[in-house]
Amino acid sequence: MMQCADQFTMCELLQKIAALKPTGPITLVLDNARYQRNVAVMGLAE
Repeated sequence: MMQCADQFTMCELLQKIAALKPTGPITLVLDNARYQRNVAVMGLAE
């Protein structure tokens, strides 16, 4: 099943990465879509 990317899937991705408890910085290469710069997404990214 193909899922479209949106602010909710970006937040879910960030939460899954955070759940891995990384010990260092994480770099994600994104395509600068509007939903990636959403307030909720940016809040989780920090």
